[in-house]
Amino acid sequence: MPYIKRDNQQKIIAISLIKSAECSEWVNETNEALIVALAELSDGKIDSVKSDLAMVRVIEDLIDILVAKSIISLNEFPQPVQLKLLKRDSMRKGEGLGIGIDELIHL
Repeated sequence: MPYIKRDNQQKIIAISLIKSAECSEWVNETNEALIVALAELSDGKIDSVKSDLAMVRVIEDLIDILVAKSIISLNEFPQPVQLKLLKRDSMRKGEGLGIGIDELIHL
């Protein structure tokens, strides 16, 4: 729940996750003015984040290809990495994990 502070022209000039004397107006996370303010406050860093996310997709696809070709095995990765890869794969397919943590430990 973001709380904001506006200037005299009603432009958002401060954003907080908690309500305070300075930031007392609540706005929805999808509020267009909030999105614009976050983009302005990020000072161009959004493009860097988008690029990083795109690169993560490339790496996920690379891992999928290597596993599919039996060049590497999923269980060669540490367990926390296995869990993250399986969760990301599930998210990309729009499904739930479908298996419990106990089953993942025994991969």
